[in-house]
Amino acid sequence: MLDEAFSRAQVPSDMVLVVDDEESIRKVQRALLERHGYGVLTADDGEAALSCLGEFGARVGCVLLDLTMPGMSGKEVLAGLRAVREDIPVVLVTGYSGGELEEQFRDLGFAGFLKKPVRREELVATVERVMGPPPGRVR
Repeated sequence: MLDEAFSRAQVPSDMVLVVDDEESIRKVQRALLERHGYGVLTADDGEAALSCLGEFGARVGCVLLDLTMPGMSGKEVLAGLRAVREDIPVVLVTGYSGGELEEQFRDLGFAGFLKKPVRREELVATVERVMGPPPGRVR
């Protein structure tokens, strides 16, 4: 389920979609990214993420995808995101070691990999590398 209901007119063009089943992580990442000038949408599971991307399409510039959530597997969600929008940059987020997981997901492509707990500076730097600076700020 999407955490908030947005109308298309309210959503800026450069949004980060944060997908995580832990509400506290969604809140912290949202607040941090908004403080740095990014618009943020959040989803608490894979189905909500696919719905959100389907609704907001090109307005989503990056997805931060937790790989371990109830329901759909991270791989299923990533494949679903690719089916909705093949070019969407997806950063994989997990508490597990990266090497093996990176190999598992390489065929679906991803823009980055973050290990939990994610350091604030690392999160912002990764989003900026993938999307560029937020609207109104030049590097």
